[in-house]
Amino acid sequence: MNKRLKALSCALVAIFALTIAVDSPKLGPFGVDAVSAATGAAPVKPTTPSKPSYSGNSGNSGNSSNSSTHYTSSTNNMSTNFTRLLKLGSTGGDVKLLQSRLSSYGYRLNSDGIFGNQTLVAVKDFQSKHALVADGLAGTATLARLTPKVIVKTVVTSMLRLGSTDSDVKLLQSRLSSYGYKLNSDGIFGNQTLVAVKDFQSKHALIADGIVGPATIAKLFAIVVTPAKPVTPTKPVTPTKPVTPTKPVTPPVVIVPPVVDVVTAASLVDNAAVFEKSIGKDGKWIIATTKDLTSTKDLVLEGEFKNGKKDTITGAELIQRKIALYTQDDKRVVTARFTLTAPKLTIKSPMGSIEHGTFKGDLYVSATNFKLVDAKVEGNVYFTTQIAKDTFTKDATSSITGKQELLVVDAVTTASIVDNATAFEKAISTKGKWIAAITKDVTTTKDLVLDGNFLNEKVPAVSQRKIALYSQDDKHVTTARFTLTAPKLTIKSPDASIQKGTFKGDLYVSATNFKLVDAKVEGSVYFTTQVAKDTFTKDATSSITGKQELMQIDAVTSASLVNDVAAFENAISTKGNWIASISKDLTTTKELVLDGNKMNTKVPPVSQRKIALYAQDDKHVTTHKFTLTAPKLTIKSVDASIQKGIFVGDIYVSALNFGLVDTKVVGNVCFTTQAAKDTFKMDATSSITGEQKLMLTTN
Repeated sequence: MNKRLKALSCALVAIFALTIAVDSPKLGPFGVDAVSAATGAAPVKPTTPSKPSYSGNSGNSGNSSNSSTHYTSSTNNMSTNFTRLLKLGSTGGDVKLLQSRLSSYGYRLNSDGIFGNQTLVAVKDFQSKHALVADGLAGTATLARLTPKVIVKTVVTSMLRLGSTDSDVKLLQSRLSSYGYKLNSDGIFGNQTLVAVKDFQSKHALIADGIVGPATIAKLFAIVVTPAKPVTPTKPVTPTKPVTPTKPVTPPVVIVPPVVDVVTAASLVDNAAVFEKSIGKDGKWIIATTKDLTSTKDLVLEGEFKNGKKDTITGAELIQRKIALYTQDDKRVVTARFTLTAPKLTIKSPMGSIEHGTFKGDLYVSATNFKLVDAKVEGNVYFTTQIAKDTFTKDATSSITGKQELLVVDAVTTASIVDNATAFEKAISTKGKWIAAITKDVTTTKDLVLDGNFLNEKVPAVSQRKIALYSQDDKHVTTARFTLTAPKLTIKSPDASIQKGTFKGDLYVSATNFKLVDAKVEGSVYFTTQVAKDTFTKDATSSITGKQELMQIDAVTSASLVNDVAAFENAISTKGNWIASISKDLTTTKELVLDGNKMNTKVPPVSQRKIALYAQDDKHVTTHKFTLTAPKLTIKSVDASIQKGIFVGDIYVSALNFGLVDTKVVGNVCFTTQAAKDTFKMDATSSITGEQKLMLTTN
C-alpha cells in the first residue's frame, strides 16, 4: 500500500511539473528559452498584464507622491508598443522604447525609462525635423513617425553617402562588418563608415570616393561571406561532452584609418585649396585636416555656425567653429597631430578654436571667445579689439611662441586694416573707408591715388581721410610703424593726412588741408594748386627729404597731368582733355596722334588743344621744361599747339592753325595740306632743326 501511495505521489509531482512547463511558453527544462538559446534572440516575456497605477486622485495619472496607495510600473523592462501619451515626467517601459527609437535616429539618450529633459529636447528636435508640432508631447502622430516599418532587405537598393540615415545604411554597415570593419550598425553614415567604404573600394579596384553606388554595392554583396551556423538542438539534451561549433569564416583583417572627428566628417580636408574654402562662410562648423598643410595665402576663418548641440538649460542652439588639426579614434583618443602653415590667419568666427595641433604664422583675432585647446602657435597672436583679447582663452597644454598683444590699428575703426598692396589700393579709393591702415610694410610699383570725400566716425562727424602707417594699443600708444613705398601718391581727398610712418616716393597734392603727422616723406611733395600748397601743414615730428614746390602744370586744369607713355597716349586721344601735360621726360617707340577737337575752359570757351611740356608756379612762371621723344607725332586736332619744351622726332600736321610756343623740334615738320602749312605759326623762341616741307598725299 505504501509503495502504491509513493508511486502515486511521484506521478502527481511529475504531472504538476509538466503543467508548469506547459504554462510557461518556450522554456526548456532548466528555465532557458530553447529558441533564443539556439538563435541568439531575446526571450519573449509572458504577456502578463502589468498592474495599473493608482493614486488618491483618479484625475492625476499617478503623479501624487502623497497617495497612500501608489503602484508604478517598472522602468527596467522595455515595452513592445505604445499605448499612451508620453511627456515630461512619464516613466515606464514605453518611455524606454521611446528612448530606444530616438537613439536609432542618432539622439544620444540613456534608455532608462524616465522622460527627462534630454528626452524632451530629443522629442522636440525630432518633431521639428519631421513636420510635427514641436511641443515635446509624444502622442499618436509622433509615435507613429517613430515606429519603423518592418522591411526585410538583403541588399542595399539606394545610393548612400556621408550623412545618409536609413535601413540601407544599417545593412551596409552590417555587410562591411562581415569583412572585418568594426562598425556600429546604427543606420547613420558617419565618418567611420566613410573610412571603411573608402578602404573597401580601394582594395577592390573601385573609385575610393566614399559613395556607395551600383559598382560598390555589386562588389560588396557579390562576395559571399557565410558565417558558420550555430548548432541548434532539436530537443533538450544534456550533452555528455561539449559540442565544438563549426569555425566561422575569418573575414579579411582590415586596419581602418583613424576617425578625424566623430561629430562630422564633412569637414575632412587634405589640401590647402580645399581648406581655404572650408574655413569660409560656406564651410562647415568644423574643419579637420588629415595631414600637414601649407598655404602662401592669408587665411580667414569667418561665418557664424551652429554645432548641432543645444544648451541644456535654455534649449538654444550652440554656436561653435573649430579648426581640428588632429585625428582621433572612436574613443576620442588623439592618434595624430598636424601642422597648418600660413603667413596670417584671421579669426572672424565667434566661438572659434584651434585644437590639438600646431599653427605656424601670425593669428589676428577679431571675434569673441576664441580659444586654443592643446594647440601651439609658432608666431604672434594679435587682437584687433579689446573684447576679443578679454574673451580669449588657452588651456595649460597650449603655447604661443611670439607676442600676445592688442593691435588696435585705429580706435574708431579696424575695418580698414590691410596688409597687401592690392587691398591698400582699394582701401584708398572712393570705395574705401575714411581710414586706410596697414599692418606691415607695403610696396607697389603702381602710382597710387587717395580719392573720395569721407566723414570720420566722431560725433559730430567731420570731413577726414587718413593713411595710418602704424598700429597702437588700447591706450593709443603706438606699438609699430610701417613704410609705404610707391612711385607716386596723389592726394585728391580733402582733409587728408599721412600719420606715424614713412612714405617712400613723391607726393602730388591737389586737395586742400593735407597734413603730415609724425610722418616722413622720402621724396618730394608737389602741389598742383596754390590753395593746396597754402593749406598744407606738417607737425614738428614730420620731415620731407626732397623738394616742396608748387607745380601748376596749367592754371586752368591740372587733371591732364600724366607721367607715363600709356597715360599720355590716352590724354592726346579723342578721349582726353583739351590740354595734355607731362610732369617728366617721356620716350616712346610708338607713333603718336593728337586727335579730337576740343574747347578750352576759358569764358567764353574757344577751340584749343595743347601739349604742355612744362610745369609752372602759381604766378605762371615756368619752373620745369620736359622732353617728349617719339618717331612721329601727327597733329589732327585744329587750333593745337606744343608749348615750352622739346619734341624729338618728326611732326606731321594735317589740321589748321597748329603752332609752336617756346618749343624746340629736333626733327622735321611736314604739312599734309597746303592749308595746314599756310595756317602754321611759331614764335621767336621756337625752333626746328630739320626741314619744314609740304608733303601732299595722293589719292
